[in-house]
Amino acid sequence: MFLNRLSFPGKEIRTLLLVTLLIGLAIGFNDGRATVGIDEYWIRNFCLCCLAVFFALVIRVFIQKIVGFKLGFETEFKSNPYGLFAGIFTAFLFDGHAYLFVPGGTRLKEKPEMHLGSYPYLKVRLKYSLVSIAGWGATLALLIISKGLSGLLPNNIFLAKMALVNALFLVYFLIPLPPESDAFYLAFWSRTWFIFLLAISIGISFSIFLLPAVFSLFLSLAIGLTAAYFFYTKLEK
Repeated sequence: MFLNRLSFPGKEIRTLLLVTLLIGLAIGFNDGRATVGIDEYWIRNFCLCCLAVFFALVIRVFIQKIVGFKLGFETEFKSNPYGLFAGIFTAFLFDGHAYLFVPGGTRLKEKPEMHLGSYPYLKVRLKYSLVSIAGWGATLALLIISKGLSGLLPNNIFLAKMALVNALFLVYFLIPLPPESDAFYLAFWSRTWFIFLLAISIGISFSIFLLPAVFSLFLSLAIGLTAAYFFYTKLEK
């Protein structure tokens, strides 16, 4: 039963593949050369981007399925059509030098039979947010691991793509753009925690490419705590 709950139905797999292709196109549109042209080099770069996106996306969604199951939910990843269109549009607009996208979010479906005797003390909003935080944590771990490995293997292009993709996911999954985004469950539970994680995400997504991972993590944590403190004391209170 546990494995069945964690499986990916056909519709969800098709959604993941579609999101992979569109985000892979946005990230891989510019292959780093002076002019953009569809040739063997561009296709190879595009395939590497798609592979990195798919790997990062599936791991994130799978971790959310595990946490969701433990909290009494069935989960399904839903794409954000407006966020994906924004990714393609901005990639073409800026010739692939910049892109902004929102992949989607994990939708939760409560199963009453799965709640019997399970976490009765947790509030529903907190349960929802924990699934979002689990995805965020999985992406953060993938970012740190892939960046660390790419430092050891500087010629491995796939690891470099993985680091880039997860740095983008860390921030873009927290953009609250309807209809689907992991940001909504988190912000619905606590706006202060949302600001805290968003600030950490922005900080580490930039600093990890400039500083050692440990320094980047502590710096980002300091940025997150500062942002959360000012938000809570000036706006939330």
